[in-house]
Amino acid sequence: MEGAYGDAQIRAIKPKHVEADLSKLTDGKANTRLKAWRRVMADAKRRGQIETDPSIQVKRRATKSAGFPSWTWAEIEAFRKRWPIGTVARAAFELVFWTGARTVDAVKLGPRNIDHDGLLVYRQSKIGKPAHVPWNNVMPAFANSWSDELALVKDSLCATGGGFTFLEANGRVRSVKGLGNLISKSADAAGVAKSAHGLRKARLTAIAESGGSAHAIMAWGGHQTLQEAERYTRAAQLKKLVMGEEQTGNNASLAIPDTKTRKN
Repeated sequence: MEGAYGDAQIRAIKPKHVEADLSKLTDGKANTRLKAWRRVMADAKRRGQIETDPSIQVKRRATKSAGFPSWTWAEIEAFRKRWPIGTVARAAFELVFWTGARTVDAVKLGPRNIDHDGLLVYRQSKIGKPAHVPWNNVMPAFANSWSDELALVKDSLCATGGGFTFLEANGRVRSVKGLGNLISKSADAAGVAKSAHGLRKARLTAIAESGGSAHAIMAWGGHQTLQEAERYTRAAQLKKLVMGEEQTGNNASLAIPDTKTRKN
């Protein structure tokens, strides 16, 4: 430390010195280093070595996380091969993937969420906006080829019982943490290093790649603004530019599972 920072007294350190140290680092590492500075300075203040903490005047750098990565079609296929219809893992996976619901909402979904038009409708816990998911209604044009997949979603839920909620366990609503752990551990067993959070992105990506509009993504995913949904359509459009619409469409069709995995 002395070789890197010298032997100046701690009371002589100013905000400009902390900023100069952070200037050598990338945003993420700079924020981590700033935490270290604040711990050191907080300790010095407790000891009476300084009266004012200079690191408090230094702002964290703004960073933007990409969030949880989306599942690939190969990973979705691998999970389905490992966990057949009739297993709890498959039922949880199918419900979360089809609805694109966050785990905090998925654990609450049940027959009561199906409205008079046959849509599965729920209000999201995170932002309070409603999401509208096809269930017993006529499928939208972009999802015409997904009818078999929806049938398998329903088969998987029926095979594991359910009740007031689709995924309840022993007559009780499954916990949010329990659902997340179930999908993560089952994914590990299938050789997939992904979590439930990435299934939402995979569903919304499938909508975009199948020709669904930003408004369709917004309705299915319950986005708060159209701009959030447009990220998926822009990504799909860029993908088509380098792959061609026919090839992109083939990738999207992999969201429909192999009917051979379906039990009679």
